[in-house]
Amino acid sequence: FFAFQKIKRDIAKSGLATPEISALDVKYFWFDDRDYPDSFTSVDINSAYPTVLRNVGAITEETYHYLTHEIGKMDRLRATGMLATTKSIYQFEDGEMVSQSVEKSPLAGWFFMCCVVTSDIMELCRLRYPETTLHFWVDGIAMSDYAMDAMMYIEHLGYQCKLEHI
Repeated sequence: FFAFQKIKRDIAKSGLATPEISALDVKYFWFDDRDYPDSFTSVDINSAYPTVLRNVGAITEETYHYLTHEIGKMDRLRATGMLATTKSIYQFEDGEMVSQSVEKSPLAGWFFMCCVVTSDIMELCRLRYPETTLHFWVDGIAMSDYAMDAMMYIEHLGYQCKLEHI
C-alpha cells in the first residue's frame, strides 16, 4: 500500500493530466498461428509499468528506485495495478439490495496508459521483426531469431530488458 501511495503522490505532484485511456484501448497480446519451433527466446521488459511512469515524468527517480529495487515483484505489480482499482458498491436496506454502483479510480488512465505504451513497444517489435516474432504477451515478446537485436531496440526506446531462452 505504501508503494501505491508513493506513485499516487508523485502523479499528483507531476502536474500531468490523467490520460484518457481505458481497458478498451489496450492490446495485451498477439499470437501468430504458425508452428512453434522447439526453442525460442523471450525478450521481457524489466519493470515495464514503473518504467513507463518514470519515462513520462509521472513518478520520480526515487519512487522508481523504490518500486524496482526495494520491494518485490508482486508488491510492485499490486502498486501499479491499484491505479485501476474498481469498486462495486451494493447498498442494502432490510436485507434487500436497493442500489448498486461502480466507483472507478480517477487514476485508472495512468494504469491503462502504461499498458498501451508497453503494448505499442511490443507491436513495434512485431512489425520490425515480422518473420521471427511468434507472439507477445503484455511486456514480453517471443522470437525465433533476432532476440538480441530486439532487446537492443527496446532498450534504445528507454526500457531495460532481459532475455530468456525457452
